[in-house]
Amino acid sequence: MGFRGVRLRATIASPLGPLALDLVVDALIDLDPSRRGAHLSRNIEALATALEGLRSAASIEALLDEAASRLLEKHPYASRALVRARTTYYVDIEVPGGELRGVEPVDVEVSVSRERGGGTLWSVTVALAGMSVCPSAASTISAMIGRPREESPSHAQRVIVRGTVTTRGRFVRIEDIARALASAPSAPAFTLLKRDQEARLILYAFRNQKLAEDIARDALCGLARLARGCCPDSVVEVEVESLESIHPHNVYVRKRLSVEEAGGLCE
Repeated sequence: MGFRGVRLRATIASPLGPLALDLVVDALIDLDPSRRGAHLSRNIEALATALEGLRSAASIEALLDEAASRLLEKHPYASRALVRARTTYYVDIEVPGGELRGVEPVDVEVSVSRERGGGTLWSVTVALAGMSVCPSAASTISAMIGRPREESPSHAQRVIVRGTVTTRGRFVRIEDIARALASAPSAPAFTLLKRDQEARLILYAFRNQKLAEDIARDALCGLARLARGCCPDSVVEVEVESLESIHPHNVYVRKRLSVEEAGGLCE
C-alpha cells in the first residue's frame, strides 16, 4: 500500500547536462497481513529525504533507488518497497551514420523494487515515435512499374515503439534503451527538420523498409544486447503500434522474452 500519483520536481545529471524533470511517482510498500494500516506520511517523507539528500541525482534510477531505501528505513515492518516514476525525458538520437540528429523527447517509466535484506529489481520502459515504410506495398508497386523496390512508392506511417528492460542488481540506462529503440523503425522521428533534412530522412527510410514485426524483432535484439550480462533472468519486452496510413485500424505487435531467448532469436 502507499501513494500513487505524487508529483515532484527533480534535477537529474543527464549526459545532456542538468535536467529539471517533473515526475509522477508511486511510493508503495508491502504490508504484513497482520497490520491494519501503515504510517503513510512516511512515504512522502522518504521521497522528500531522497530528493534533499541527493540534490542532483545521477539518474532517475539512482533517485528511485535511494527513495526505496528510505521507505524501508521508515517502515521497519515492510518487507519490500516499490518506487515508480513516469516522466518525459530527453535523449540525443541520430540516424545511423550521423546524417541527422536531435535531442528528442521520450516517455519514460522507471520502477525499482527493493527487498529488505538485499535484492533489487529494476524495470525501465521507454516509448518513442518513429517511421515505417511498408516493403510489401513497395514490392508490389515495383513489379507493376518496373523500378527498384527502394525507389517505388509505398505507404509510410508513424510507429510508436515501446521497450522494457527488467533486470536484477543493475539497471540499463534510459539513454541506451531509447537509442536501441530509435534504431529499430525504418527511421527515427525528429521534432525539427529542414526541407533537405526531411528529404534525406525519407530517402533513408525507403532504403530501410520494415514491417511492424521487423521493427519489433530489431528492437528486441537491441534491448537484449544491452541487458546481456546484467543477470541470467533479465527480461526484455517490446510493443510496436503502427498508426496505419491506408487503413482505419492500426497494426500491433508485442513480444516478451528472456535475454537468453532473445539471444537465440537474434543470432
